[in-house]
Amino acid sequence: MARASTLQCVVGKFIVNLWRSYQAAHSGQSQKFLKTCKDNISIPKFPAGNGGNLRYFISMNWTRALLTTLMLTPFAAAPAEDASEDELLFFGTGVETPTPIKAPPPPPVDPPEPAPAEAALKLDVASLGLLLLDAPRQSAVVARPELLKASGRQSGTGKPELNFQKGGDAMQTALQYALAAVRQQKVAVPSGVTITYQLAGDYANHEHDSAGLAAGVLLHSMITGTKVDSNIILCGGLGKAGVVTPANALGLRLRAAPDNGTMTLGVALESEPEIRDLALMGEPATLLRCEVIGLVTFPDALALASATPPPNLAKAREIFQSIRTACAATPVGTFIKNPKVQQKLNEVLTLAPQHLSARLLLQAGTGKLPGRMTYLTSQQAILTATQPFVIALRKQDAAEMRKTATSGGNTLSLMQARIHPTVERYLVTTRAFMRATNNYLELSTAPQFAGMRQKARDECIKLENDLKAEKVKLESKK
Repeated sequence: MARASTLQCVVGKFIVNLWRSYQAAHSGQSQKFLKTCKDNISIPKFPAGNGGNLRYFISMNWTRALLTTLMLTPFAAAPAEDASEDELLFFGTGVETPTPIKAPPPPPVDPPEPAPAEAALKLDVASLGLLLLDAPRQSAVVARPELLKASGRQSGTGKPELNFQKGGDAMQTALQYALAAVRQQKVAVPSGVTITYQLAGDYANHEHDSAGLAAGVLLHSMITGTKVDSNIILCGGLGKAGVVTPANALGLRLRAAPDNGTMTLGVALESEPEIRDLALMGEPATLLRCEVIGLVTFPDALALASATPPPNLAKAREIFQSIRTACAATPVGTFIKNPKVQQKLNEVLTLAPQHLSARLLLQAGTGKLPGRMTYLTSQQAILTATQPFVIALRKQDAAEMRKTATSGGNTLSLMQARIHPTVERYLVTTRAFMRATNNYLELSTAPQFAGMRQKARDECIKLENDLKAEKVKLESKK
């Protein structure tokens, strides 16, 4: 075993050394020589056994060994062919095999620096109009346009969230629904950032349900980069599934709004009955100076508030503005009965079916206003009609009491057919009290009329008590 192993090593070293000498002298022929050797000389592994290795090698492979020696002569130049490093190893057992040189490992690559957070806000600031009430649900109110300004900044790389400043529960809810609506429109809201969203505007807690819609549209504007028209007033909130919710005391806001001739308001379409009250109360002029457009969903509000509204809506507003201009010197009640004006109002409705001002003015002009006034508007109408009389009664001004009792009673008679059924009894009792007071004041103070004056006075006291009882009933129904 030892002799066979030694001989094997000698022969192997001889061939390997001879090959290396040849490779050094004829480096250009190495690949061709190797290929030729492989094709013509198959060197098998020695079979296992103690004494058969050398005999097997001599008897079976002497011809191949001789050929190998004879082939180690210079060859003519020939193109090199591909050969791996493993093809240079003729013997794998008992032969000193050259160790392949491994390529050095590549230098370590530094991990890339994290990219900065994607911009979550395409605009830093945006603004829309509000119509605020200084004294909501009162007879004497002041409604004033106010600009709601929104600003935002992003920071941090933590959990994505919105940080709302100066907002109560109603505002927080509206903004959450606004963000959900932004995502539903497949607008990319980058994760891992905090958006600090701040609202600047002079509105109190009771205004959150009327400012929420504008705040949501402004948030959408800053995230998407869509510019808004700051002259548009949005009056309402934003509820579940992006539905526009009504603002409180909307009729009061419109009635007390300043007349600048260009005011455009977006309100919840659900508020149509309350807006219709203005026409039912004989106040169509309010619907002309305040262009009111109904909104159902958040996308409706986005379309109205956009600096580039849809073509149909833009055209409808243009026609309505021309109607406003044409009515400058004509009473509105007479103006809307003109067939040409009604045709223009129909054109507006064709282009924008939710244009409430055009719809209600057309119904008023054609005498087709449906239904009765809402409960809140009916109550407010009675208070408005009777307020001058109440002031005169407190001053004990007999002349003024008689004058206001007559005018107020006539107003109540005209609105009785349109009043809400719940307050109809209250209206009748109020009108009776005003008439009884007027009768008492008309009686002479001469002694012969003392009995009549006493009966009239008793009637006034009775009706005053009835009026108080009706008022208590109304308060209990709120």
